[in-house]
Amino acid sequence: MKKKIRAIQYGVGPIGASIARLMREKQAIEIIGAIDTIRPKVGRDLGEIVGAKDAPWGVLVSAEARKCWSRRRTW
Repeated sequence: MKKKIRAIQYGVGPIGASIARLMREKQAIEIIGAIDTIRPKVGRDLGEIVGAKDAPWGVLVSAEARKCWSRRRTW
C-alpha cells in the first residue's frame, strides 16, 4: 500500500463530523488530529464526538491548531 494521507479535521460540527467519519472509512487516510473551538469538544476523543461505533479513535480534539501540529512533527 502507498503511504497514507495524514489529515487533521478542522471543525467538528455536523459537516465536519460527517467528513471525519468518511475519512475514517478510507484506508488511504489517517486522521492524526482535530481542531474545534467549542469548549465541550476540546480534549475529548474525536470518535466519541462524531458518534462513531468504533470509538474511541485515539485522536483528541484541540482548541488550537498550533498544538495539533506540534504533536506531529514527523511530517
